[in-house]
Amino acid sequence: MLSVDEQPHDGTWCTTTISGNTDIAGTDHWADYPGFSVDEETVYITNNMFEFSGGSPFSKAVRLWVVDKGVGSGGIYDCGAAVVNKFDPIVGDALDTVTMQPAQIHGTAPAGVGTFLVGYSGLTGGGDEFLQIIRVDDPLGTPVFTDDFVNVGDI
Repeated sequence: MLSVDEQPHDGTWCTTTISGNTDIAGTDHWADYPGFSVDEETVYITNNMFEFSGGSPFSKAVRLWVVDKGVGSGGIYDCGAAVVNKFDPIVGDALDTVTMQPAQIHGTAPAGVGTFLVGYSGLTGGGDEFLQIIRVDDPLGTPVFTDDFVNVGDI
């Protein structure tokens, strides 16, 4: 919910809903382990995806919802329609079972960058562990996802 006139007790509030139900390879999944971040134009929501029935108790995938705030153009911040796009941000050899959280960028982000998604491999059971980082470019256009790994050793 959003108070569009900055009056939290008696102001005008906007709401919207976003479905977490997702078909992945012909199987219905539900969203859990949410992550949340915002910037001047966008709301980012990440979730691990789990099968509804008969599936593994472990996450099978990650999804990123990108919500255009639409400030001044009738979007969600103006109590208009929410423009929501859902993406599979996992690219290349990235692990799709790591919980990804959108980073909160402080200061000015690099040109064209929307956010970074960050995941940690702490459940590997020994050996080197890593941070998985996915850079999200052009989130309100045609997003490009670029992944990288940072080895943090055996912690």
